[in-house]
Amino acid sequence: MPACDVDISVTYGKIDYSVETEVTSGDATGTITVSAVNTYKNSVTFTLAPSYGYVLDSFKIENLATGKIIPSIASKINQTYGADYTFDMPASKVKITAKYVKDAYTVTYLDTNNAYIGSEAIEYKDTATLYPSVVSVPNGYHFVGWVSNDTETPVTVASLNTADFVIVKNTVITAVYEKDQTDVIFAATTNGYLAPADSAETTAGGDVTVGKYYLDTVSFDIVPDEGYIVDTIKVYGKDTTFDKNVNIEYDYSALTGKCSFVIPAIGKTAPNTVKTYPVNVVVTFKKDTFNLTKDVIGQNGTVEVNGKVSTDDTYTYEYLDVVTITATPDKGYYVKSIVATMVSPATSTEDTASAYSYTYAGTMPAAGVDGAAQTIKLTERQYRSISRCLQPI
Repeated sequence: MPACDVDISVTYGKIDYSVETEVTSGDATGTITVSAVNTYKNSVTFTLAPSYGYVLDSFKIENLATGKIIPSIASKINQTYGADYTFDMPASKVKITAKYVKDAYTVTYLDTNNAYIGSEAIEYKDTATLYPSVVSVPNGYHFVGWVSNDTETPVTVASLNTADFVIVKNTVITAVYEKDQTDVIFAATTNGYLAPADSAETTAGGDVTVGKYYLDTVSFDIVPDEGYIVDTIKVYGKDTTFDKNVNIEYDYSALTGKCSFVIPAIGKTAPNTVKTYPVNVVVTFKKDTFNLTKDVIGQNGTVEVNGKVSTDDTYTYEYLDVVTITATPDKGYYVKSIVATMVSPATSTEDTASAYSYTYAGTMPAAGVDGAAQTIKLTERQYRSISRCLQPI
């Protein structure tokens, strides 16, 4: 003690305590940032910030001396994506612990016309479940997969591989359809043939199959053999209920022989089947009919066509029908000739000077026929000669 009074002055300073931090879910999931001044009773500020794709799950502020949890005040009500917080610093070390978890995004499935199909919740960086197919498939199409511009790597080609659809945000996934495939079967024909535009084959050699798609136009030529014409044309396939055949409309020109139709929606074994039941094209041909025109030159006798005497001058027969022409001269006349143009054999001419009937037989060609019978009057000498030949022995 000195030989005088002594004044003692004491000054106290606040202790600056440390604040420890720990992200229990891993550093990649988010951060904790604390203000620099952490003295006793000071208002300490810290920020919890989840990384993209993560949200705040939970946090706590622990007094390391007592083990008690220190209350805090948040800067906003919704703290899912982090917030700023404040608390009063105790006279001890403090530890802030935060846990972040993956965010969950809504994956919405839409049809091509934006009709809602369904939705699901998928966590960040997980893959979408994907529907293996869709319930309602438009007629004429089949489901092939999904596309999305919202996935981590945009899926621009239809896919059913879930690994392609990594979710990083709210995502729309759209269904993709392709046109159904249909085999068009042209049935084998006789007396003519079909020549499909998309094939080098014709039905003269048997059935011809051409692959087509929904709404494609199918064109083919119908070519009858000589002397034949088209009898029936039938284009049909199973309807979309799979249980019955329905006729398909077609356009046909008898002048050009060209026929065409458009592939409609055809039934399938299942909605998502790629190939439908086939479309069948069946064409039949029949003999054409032609006129035989009868003419009796001189009008001195009668003409029978196929055994019938008629006042008609025109008869109708089918191609290759056998036609018999019998010319019977009146008394005093004989058959000079029978000329049947374009009948096979082409012409028959007789000059028998005979009073007997004369018959010619031929087949109808693929054209009209003029059949002419000519009678010539017998001279008296010829007639007597013939009459003597007719006397009984």
